[in-house]
Amino acid sequence: MMREKCEEYLQKLNADLHEVEGSKSTPIKILKSYHTLVSKSLEKVKKLVLEEQFDTECEEIEFFKILKPQFTGLIIFASERYSYQSNKPIIIDQVTEYREEQLKFINRFFRQHEFFYQYYRLGATEMDNIHFLRGRKPLDLINLDFLDVDPTFATAGDYLFAKFFAYEKLQEHILYDTIKTTIVNDNPTLTNNENLNFKWTGDKTNLVEVIYGLFYTGQLNSGNATLSDIIKWMEHILQIDLSRSYRNFIDIRNRKRDSPTKFLDKMREFIIQRIEDDNAFKPSK
Repeated sequence: MMREKCEEYLQKLNADLHEVEGSKSTPIKILKSYHTLVSKSLEKVKKLVLEEQFDTECEEIEFFKILKPQFTGLIIFASERYSYQSNKPIIIDQVTEYREEQLKFINRFFRQHEFFYQYYRLGATEMDNIHFLRGRKPLDLINLDFLDVDPTFATAGDYLFAKFFAYEKLQEHILYDTIKTTIVNDNPTLTNNENLNFKWTGDKTNLVEVIYGLFYTGQLNSGNATLSDIIKWMEHILQIDLSRSYRNFIDIRNRKRDSPTKFLDKMREFIIQRIEDDNAFKPSK
């Protein structure tokens, strides 16, 4: 039950952050909004954890190993991204070197914590009871500087995992920034979308069905793409505002007369019909 509530909070948070990203606010205002929204969500989650308690140690481990780091990691990511954007050189020739230095910094952090980063990446579980249960003394391998000051809402490893989550997102952001710049520089005609100009002209709710389908089935980046990232990607390539996608999904979830997957069902029907029509067509020899 607690897991479902936390995931609901996280989904709502990502939707709110997506609206912030879609606004035309300054980078510093976006950063402040991130801090405000994530802090409020964390307060709700903390209240939930302290009031309801965990039924099992496995549930507690899952929360501090997987769920909480996503909340905390969003604040870290926002701060690091703001720093990256604010310090990016104005002179174009210096930008490439700057990006490379930022990526090297991230990789150095991963190497500095190589043991736990591999533990994070591989989904290992051997030491979960030491690093993701409250009140446990961690091994000397972990840096105590990462410990939260509140022992009722922190474990030895959850903040470090939040840093891993944040730095991977920052790494993706920098790489995307690099690829986007390279494509535009190598293909000037693409700057104004003169080529490959696709635009979603169907119902937004239909697209939201597709997006959530891709997210829940883990089709992108080996299942590591976040819902917010997929939404932003779709907005970019299909030139559409999806700032209300979370509300759209609530409408989908609350459907009474129609199937929750009405559009996906329709797609399935059309594909099957086309296959059957093709198979039924037997040209004479």
